[in-house]
Amino acid sequence: MPTETLDSILNRFPSPRSVGLRLDKTNLAAALLLATFFLLSFTSAIHKTLTADEGTHYKYGLRILNLNSNRLHVSNWIDDSKMPFTALNALPSKLGALLPDGWLKRYSGTIQAGRPATEMVSVLFAFLVFSWARSLYGSGPALLSLLLYVLEPSIIANSHFVTTDIYAMGMVFASVFALWRLNQRPSAGRLLCLAVVVGLSQAAKYSAVFLVPILILAQLAHDLPNLWTWAATSSFDRLKTYVCKRIVSGSVVALVGLVTLNVCYFFNRTLMPIQQYEFSSSLFKAIQARVAFLGWLPVPVPFPYLQGLDLVNFRDEAGFGYGRIYILGHLSSSGIPGFYFLDILIKTPLPILLAFLLGLIALATRRRGWAQFLRNESFLLLPIIWYLVWMDFMLHAQLGIRLILAIFPFMFIIAGNLVVGMSSRGLLRRTLIGALGLWLAVSVLRFYPHFLPYTSDIVLDKRTAYAYVTDSDFEWHQSKNYLKAWLEEHPTAIMDPPEPVSGLIVGTPSRLVGMPRTQDPDKYAWLRDNFTPVDVIAFTYPVFRVTDEDIKRLAAKTLPP
Repeated sequence: MPTETLDSILNRFPSPRSVGLRLDKTNLAAALLLATFFLLSFTSAIHKTLTADEGTHYKYGLRILNLNSNRLHVSNWIDDSKMPFTALNALPSKLGALLPDGWLKRYSGTIQAGRPATEMVSVLFAFLVFSWARSLYGSGPALLSLLLYVLEPSIIANSHFVTTDIYAMGMVFASVFALWRLNQRPSAGRLLCLAVVVGLSQAAKYSAVFLVPILILAQLAHDLPNLWTWAATSSFDRLKTYVCKRIVSGSVVALVGLVTLNVCYFFNRTLMPIQQYEFSSSLFKAIQARVAFLGWLPVPVPFPYLQGLDLVNFRDEAGFGYGRIYILGHLSSSGIPGFYFLDILIKTPLPILLAFLLGLIALATRRRGWAQFLRNESFLLLPIIWYLVWMDFMLHAQLGIRLILAIFPFMFIIAGNLVVGMSSRGLLRRTLIGALGLWLAVSVLRFYPHFLPYTSDIVLDKRTAYAYVTDSDFEWHQSKNYLKAWLEEHPTAIMDPPEPVSGLIVGTPSRLVGMPRTQDPDKYAWLRDNFTPVDVIAFTYPVFRVTDEDIKRLAAKTLPP
């Protein structure tokens, strides 16, 4: 019998294509990028201490799991901004209670055990970015968009905290994506999906309330070519039909969205008359006064939801509950116009900003037609414009880039335009894009595992980065373990000395720049204005070296002539 050849043996087995299996290199690359993102976020969080907000977020998540949505009372005030989504982070504790005694049960009851929930949800949002970009522009642009998500340091950092910033970012993105999908192929299922996602978004963070105007504007932009044509041709029957359809679909989204929101809060005092609310903010007091003749009017949202929204507005008006606002040497108690334009430049890797700008140019120069732009890219640009304008000029509590993370997924997809038709591009252009990706990786990964205090290459000396931004953009109590270890190795070092003193001085960034409202803003002016850091701990805490001669010179400068 002749010896069988290898080919004849292999031919006995069905080919992957014949059984419906196909090695998709794009999907494989996307899976590797998603795994990379999870590992970056997970491993960089291992030695991170709890941030200022994680404890109360986690506590409220536990409360939700116990079917109680009432707001937490912290000291002498009501906590306003904790949301039901953190139940995902508290779930390991609930499930761990069923385990036998041991280290796993003990660990499951810690706040750190709840962090991977945020990371896994962030991976899901990254996949949505990839999916939308692929639907719009193809595989290459989708992978670029995903790469930008994976290497965005603020997203990496906030993905491993028990907070709601990543949830809000993703739910805003998912809501706009759901509306776009509905317009691509309308169906009852996609309409219900949009309604549920919009309702869930309101249980993520109060900044998601801006979805209402954003979605309305995006829908109008999408419909504008038809509306223009019908108006120009006096097709009033079509206009009437259009209005009726939009009223019906809008009512479905509102009704199902409200039910979804109420489910998240267990219908806690839903339909409570508006006259029974005791509002704190001037906005809600004014609304209550205007509808005083309808005091019996039932409010269709849960009491804790509206109570928190009112208190968030009150805090923004009064400046209660947060320190001064700081950026680039400017200190304010009531917000700084243009804050986020500067913050984005400082906190976002320059390759991402460059890719976004080049993506905009590529989009503008591609001859696709105005109608096509309105039906697709308007869904990407409107959220960016809305959040930047509102947060920069209408918000007082400008607490860092985490509050505008919602714009980044849309920016990443626009940046994907940079590689549309890449196979036909010249070698030089492909080389430049590769260099851009390499620059991004080097710029970001050099900070590992300290992604929260990342500053772009605009800040050349990272030891002085505290002077550019601070608060949750920089020091949010996340690196206390690294600080403790450094102080143990340098036992003579002094932390935040109350007055000028010589020696090795370690400063807390927010105190150095004068952010705490209870502190004299110039308390540490002697240190920050006269000395340059010689080192930095975990890219966060600047270290100064002050000699006895330096102290004498300072004293001479302050003596009266």
